[in-house]
Amino acid sequence: MTIDGIISHIAALDWDRVKQTPRGEVYEVCVADEEDWKLFADSDAAESKCCKMEWIEGKVVIVELSSRTQQDFVAALSRYMWRNDTVQAHLHFSQAARTPPHLRQLEPDLCCGPLPQCGGILPPGIRWEDWDTLKIEIGYSRGWSHRPGQLDWKANEWAKIPGVNYILCVKVEDRLASATYKLYTVLHHNRRLPIEIPIRIEAPRTVVKFDSRLLLGLAPRERLPAQPPVPARVAIDLYAILEYARVRC
Repeated sequence: MTIDGIISHIAALDWDRVKQTPRGEVYEVCVADEEDWKLFADSDAAESKCCKMEWIEGKVVIVELSSRTQQDFVAALSRYMWRNDTVQAHLHFSQAARTPPHLRQLEPDLCCGPLPQCGGILPPGIRWEDWDTLKIEIGYSRGWSHRPGQLDWKANEWAKIPGVNYILCVKVEDRLASATYKLYTVLHHNRRLPIEIPIRIEAPRTVVKFDSRLLLGLAPRERLPAQPPVPARVAIDLYAILEYARVRC
């Protein structure tokens, strides 16, 4: 299957049928080899941006349909992260950044990684602009499952990528009525992550904390940057983000 073949299959989809896919399941688009999938994912074709897709076991599949619920939470989390002093000064933060060409093609909803001046230890085979220590996945179509395409499966795929230290997954419900999250810490790459139980995001605060040295890619006893100062832990209030997203919804 060539890149043009993938584009043709997506263009020919019956989207009314695709939208009937139950949440927690994927929709198979076509068979394709990995190299053609990479070319397609990196292309400017409109079909590559119509929804969230993955290449799984030789097939292109739709894992996340476009939804206001998911998009509003992604936007709210992005806004919150951009306003964090540590993120602004010492990390690059982006949406839809892809893995380096020599690694499995994966794409997060959001991600961040250290800037070169922070003094982090660059993983072998990774460029500074490709190094993300935190990957974030937000699911509405996707659920808590280890089945291919779902959130726990994706977390384990990220755990195989050098330099990834944290994976934050959030599952949002209809019109953001509720949400749950899992925060994975990657202790050993290429090992299956431990089983985590989803935690409800609720009032008055639901705070997740990240070790700043792991976010910045520093050695355990390395001194943290002083200008501007970096706290030992970076905290994110997921409930504040959920509330802001609800205003947008």
